[in-house]
Amino acid sequence: MWLTEIDPDKEYILQLCQNDEGRRYCVFRESEEVKSEFCVSESPPVPHEILKSKNINELCDFCNVVFGGHGEWYTEAESESMRNYDLGKAKVVQWSTEQAPCFAPK
Repeated sequence: MWLTEIDPDKEYILQLCQNDEGRRYCVFRESEEVKSEFCVSESPPVPHEILKSKNINELCDFCNVVFGGHGEWYTEAESESMRNYDLGKAKVVQWSTEQAPCFAPK
């Protein structure tokens, strides 16, 4: 996911993507590049300090997302909804996308 090279004169945006099968992933794009057809949301330009440090916690805080163990992303609201479902406080998980994400097999 992380960029191998960072041009100090360019801005980079994190795209939150979900393909037709429901697989979620994220990719960076330069701000002037075309958005991915599978992009469902994107961040404002990510500060170069976060890109250089590759600090996943800082990236999550900046983008208001949570990453799962297989690189999938969830909004903070989805993460809270999953937690409430697991605790029996909710009957369904409220997803931010029309299609629920596809989970990795257990």
